[in-house]
Amino acid sequence: MATIQAQSFIQPAPEWAQYAVIAVLMLLSFRVPRLKKAKTIFCAVLVLAAYGLIALAVFARWLVWMSGGGAGGSGGGVRPLPDRDAGFLREAEAAGDSIGEEPRAKSQAAPQSGVGHVTLGSR
Repeated sequence: MATIQAQSFIQPAPEWAQYAVIAVLMLLSFRVPRLKKAKTIFCAVLVLAAYGLIALAVFARWLVWMSGGGAGGSGGGVRPLPDRDAGFLREAEAAGDSIGEEPRAKSQAAPQSGVGHVTLGSR
């Protein structure tokens, strides 16, 4: 609810950012055939950790998600709610509906009268 009120939505990173990451990794990969197997695995884990930390830092600062889904227009990230969904939420609040609260089951509902009401498990 606070996300809608503050209009702070997660946006996907631009497509050029995904291509830039791929280009940098391609340049770094020229050295891979010369490395030993253990060093290659270590470098791969190091690059993955660096990418994850950079993606988290960018997300925390600008609410921009750097998707790992690859380039090619897949988009990634979460799109903002359309106006019709935001309007639905405003209408529900105005009607007094509590959003996010689960309705009570019939067995948990308060009885209308004390006649015929049986409580299970008590003696």
